[in-house]
Amino acid sequence: MRFAVVGAGAIGGYVGACLARGGTEVTLIARGAHLAAIREHGIRVLSADGEFLTHPQATDDMAAAADADVVFLGLKAYSLPGVADALHRALRPRVPVITAQNGIPWWYFQRRPGPYRDLVIESVDPGGVITKAIDPASVVGCVAYCATEITGPGVIRQPKKSCFLLVLAFPHQLGHQFSPKNSHDLVSALGSSPRSSLGDICRAAVHRTRRSIRRSFSRFPPVWHVGQ
Repeated sequence: MRFAVVGAGAIGGYVGACLARGGTEVTLIARGAHLAAIREHGIRVLSADGEFLTHPQATDDMAAAADADVVFLGLKAYSLPGVADALHRALRPRVPVITAQNGIPWWYFQRRPGPYRDLVIESVDPGGVITKAIDPASVVGCVAYCATEITGPGVIRQPKKSCFLLVLAFPHQLGHQFSPKNSHDLVSALGSSPRSSLGDICRAAVHRTRRSIRRSFSRFPPVWHVGQ
């Protein structure tokens, strides 16, 4: 399974580094000094569990996402409209796009029953450019709570006692092949373990604040929850 991480910042870079450490083929799409450092020296993670260095492929060319079996979207929500067209050109049909934007995501009302079905949320998707760029059938909803930071170009720090939580679910009946087995491979690469059953946990997770997430899951180690 080949991954492309679009937006290899604090969260995306950490995910990409963990995947690379686990032997997964991954390409990081980044920019500026951070990209230059990754190309020259690799990406270094400073974690309470130990320091590690990996050397994934890195580029600033969105077209690199065309080779991926799964795309992890780590960009800030306000950055998405600016890259929507380039991402649309790069994505192959039905390739899963894991969306790690906190807050109410652009896909929240896609195919959701009720009076707001398919409503475009203009505050995060002005003019519906993201909705037009990313096929709703490809979206894998995700809420990320991750205490990571970029401390320097190519260096990501995960502070002691931090919690890394990615909540994944399928917003609707999807036709792509991001299966429970794929999910297990992914959590293994991240050094996590699935602790709750596979189920529909998509939109409810969006409403959790950081405080409630920490309170609800503090008794668990870092975990990926995956819905199907």
